[in-house]
Amino acid sequence: MSSYRVPTGDGEVLAVPPWSRIGEMVQANRALLAQTAIADWREQARAEVLAAAHAYLHAVGQPLPAEATAAAQSAGSLLVSGHQPELFHPGVWAKNFALAGLARACGAVPLNLIVDNDTIKSVALRLPVWADGMDPRQVVLHAERFDQWTGETPYENRAVADEGLFASLPERLTPLLAGWPYVPMLPSVWAEMVGLRGRQPLLGERFAYARRQVERAWGCLNWELPLSWLCRTHTFARFAARLLTDAPRLVQVYNTVVREYRQRHRIRSRHHPVPDLLVDADWCEVPFWGQRDGQSQRGRLLVRVRADRLELRVGADVWPTLPLHATADALRAMQEAGFAVRTRALTTTLLVRLLIGDCFIHGIGGAQYDQLTDELCRRYFHLEPPGFAVVTATLRLPLPRYSATAADWLSQHRRQRELYWNPQEALAQSPDPAIQALVRRKQALIAQRPQTRRGRRARFAELARITAQLRTAVADLLQTSGQALDRLAAQLHANSLLSRRDFACWLHPEPSLRSFCTRLQRQAEGLDQQA
Repeated sequence: MSSYRVPTGDGEVLAVPPWSRIGEMVQANRALLAQTAIADWREQARAEVLAAAHAYLHAVGQPLPAEATAAAQSAGSLLVSGHQPELFHPGVWAKNFALAGLARACGAVPLNLIVDNDTIKSVALRLPVWADGMDPRQVVLHAERFDQWTGETPYENRAVADEGLFASLPERLTPLLAGWPYVPMLPSVWAEMVGLRGRQPLLGERFAYARRQVERAWGCLNWELPLSWLCRTHTFARFAARLLTDAPRLVQVYNTVVREYRQRHRIRSRHHPVPDLLVDADWCEVPFWGQRDGQSQRGRLLVRVRADRLELRVGADVWPTLPLHATADALRAMQEAGFAVRTRALTTTLLVRLLIGDCFIHGIGGAQYDQLTDELCRRYFHLEPPGFAVVTATLRLPLPRYSATAADWLSQHRRQRELYWNPQEALAQSPDPAIQALVRRKQALIAQRPQTRRGRRARFAELARITAQLRTAVADLLQTSGQALDRLAAQLHANSLLSRRDFACWLHPEPSLRSFCTRLQRQAEGLDQQA
């Protein structure tokens, strides 16, 4: 597995394989999967998922233009990416524009999955702030809340808890943004989201709606589907039923793959990259989440395989029993009755890579862990895994920076150490006879090479004593040098905050962000070869 590195240059994009070779990988994936026993299943899955995406976009009032719908009817495959519906940074958003460009170049439908089965982790927008005068010591990361915290609820169930707090975010940010040399996109985009009040209560859906509005204005026309919608399809039910009915073998293969990954990467934690699946007597944990309608928390799904049925529970909560002879249909009926089953990380990528897409576009984090998915494909499904692409980018906020560099700090640090340990160098021209005598005495001691241990100890003690005396003569220089070192350190720390790549997209100005995203889409499509 390759080691992926976050791009360091501002505006730099990482694409693995390179843009020109991703199309070749898509073709290779198509040929590989067309020869498998799941080829017909894939055809049905693509048709069902595309229909679900069409229904979703109409339901939220954002149907795609007619030309995009017509193109989808003639396309023979899907390219897929996805992320949680959060306030992500441009490096994450880069996948959406890469998806649109690559799909067009490959004659495929671009499908972005909204991972709304994941839980919300924060209700605060982080941004760098500083006081007037740009004192580097006052540059800090500030977190401004846009909603009340109600716990780690899945996005698909997470409504805006405090509409007043949500609507007032731009106003509360105004004084914090007053010193910025540009106008961020956030106020206008946030107004779009506030305008959804009354017809869209879900926080993640508001974020997704506003993002799509911007993408379409910039020419990025992706199909979209929430994971919660995907998990209500027959495709998912059939996939989940396959794993549930074979739970003991699945757990054995899954845990073996995870443990080998830990050994290979010397990971001691039992929770990384993912926890082992538990076995409780004849109950097996399966890699799905379970949650009843009306509940705010999800739980791990466990199954007990009987001769004619599957018994399910989430923790101590007993769920309906599924028959073995028509498990997929019974699973769909159970979900319609309010018992939601959702994919977890590895089952999400297994489902999408094997049954839906001809290529999945990951960020770096997902790509590192998807080698687990590769091994599950080989060992559980006995299929060679299709390749995936990795796309990410770095785009920093165009905020002022301080002039200090790491080289400046290192040079000043060396001067400080030299002044502290060798003050005689700075006092070589001192007119004070007593100082000159100490300088000469230290130089003589430095030249000495005592042959005995006692002599070396005496020499060391005398050097320390004389150095301490000389140090008092350069106290002012040491103080000035230390202050300079502190200023450089403060500037470097401030720059490290101001230069972070993970600030939300909407904190960027529209012109530079639009230029970056549309150029990336052209590169992916092969229309712009500039790196």
